[in-house]
Amino acid sequence: MCGCSEMTAIDLFQQLRVLGVLLTLSADGTIHAKASHGALAPDMREAMRTHKDELLTLLQQETAPAAAADPIIPGPWTGPGFGGPCYVCGIEDRWQDKYGILRCRACWPPTPDTERS
Repeated sequence: MCGCSEMTAIDLFQQLRVLGVLLTLSADGTIHAKASHGALAPDMREAMRTHKDELLTLLQQETAPAAAADPIIPGPWTGPGFGGPCYVCGIEDRWQDKYGILRCRACWPPTPDTERS
């Protein structure tokens, strides 16, 4: 038993993620769950039925296009020594992209002469 009857919809949504359950929203507005065999206990399935409307809302919010925000403009990385110098050219003038990856201002985007094999 997972104690699913006391879970809120958000708790359930997070627990499903932890278990590796992939929830998708179909065009007709139904929820499809893809999970490995045995990942969803009967009480978890019942909790999904109980919180169906809330789960639908959470999925719709998650899949809705984000509002037009200011574009992410890379700036110099200010973390003390985080990442160190570029492994290709050795300079420390780096920026963090929207995915959190440190990029070198001199080497990014890579060109054939700077790509590492």
